[in-house]
Amino acid sequence: MQIQAAAKQDSTAGITPAVIKWRVRSVEVKDHLSLWVTFSDDTQGPVTISSEWLTGVLSDLKKPEVFKTAFVEHGAVTWENGVDLDPKAMYDAIRANGQYHIE
Repeated sequence: MQIQAAAKQDSTAGITPAVIKWRVRSVEVKDHLSLWVTFSDDTQGPVTISSEWLTGVLSDLKKPEVFKTAFVEHGAVTWENGVDLDPKAMYDAIRANGQYHIE
């Protein structure tokens, strides 16, 4: 029995992906439970998190040494423990209210 492998052509070749405006481009830790985010369309603003919201798997973020490790991965604010924040919710709130407060 002979197995033939068909060559697949890259269907995305020559296609430039659309910029997703709500993807986080950068994050800066301003203070404990306070961030400054910039999105791919240059929208930017503050994000604050209520410590009462940090329960369960999020409770590690109550530790300043953990919170300050925030970085951007795949367009989302992420921490080393795998926790991340919804970038679209942040973007929508900042565009509407100039800030995003999670409580």
